[in-house]
Amino acid sequence: MTKEYCNGFMVFLLNDYITYKHTHPSKSTVMNYLKCLKAAFNMAIEEEIMDDNPVLRLRMDVLKGGGTKREYLTVDEVKRLIDTPCKREDIKAAFLFSCFCGLRISDVKSLKWKNIITEGDKTRVEILQYKTKQPLYLPLNKQALRWMPERGSASDEDNVFPTLPSKNYDCIPEWSRAAGISKHVTYHVSSHSKFFYLLNISELSILKNVTANDLETSYILFLSQLCNIQRTL
Repeated sequence: MTKEYCNGFMVFLLNDYITYKHTHPSKSTVMNYLKCLKAAFNMAIEEEIMDDNPVLRLRMDVLKGGGTKREYLTVDEVKRLIDTPCKREDIKAAFLFSCFCGLRISDVKSLKWKNIITEGDKTRVEILQYKTKQPLYLPLNKQALRWMPERGSASDEDNVFPTLPSKNYDCIPEWSRAAGISKHVTYHVSSHSKFFYLLNISELSILKNVTANDLETSYILFLSQLCNIQRTL
């Protein structure tokens, strides 16, 4: 195993490798792959299978800085998606639900009716978040509730969105293109587009839990998103 081979592997990951989401991996993801490779080579050195670790001689500066640009949807783009048919209406409903409440796809897929709490005219979500393992008490506004399916005879243990696929969400880019949106839209963009929801938040601690950021970062996010709305409306 040589430095040249490892460098070629890094170039392949950056330029040619396509993930199951049909996108190139981010620089931070490539860095994590190389860290795993470096750890494996270190174990090989300990076992006297290899003499040195070629990953240590790679130029990693190409993977540093210039963080990934986070896409989000504007108010107008969300309206266009609402007005545009999607070949999977269940995915459309879940996506728009996330736009209006900020839940990640992992939490939407595992959301059960027992997690939906209604008291009087107020409805909230109570879950343990998949990504952060932190509890979340999330009030749902009318727009989010609009995109939830009817419960019908579903039990507490039934999923709110029972027909969502485990991985394949290829219809979302097609749907967004049909709506005239040029951005690369995946399901994750929906949870970045929290502006409707942010206007209804009265406690920054809730925003902190949804965004998985510290309070200062959450407050900055709130102000920046609010400015975006004011410019759009």
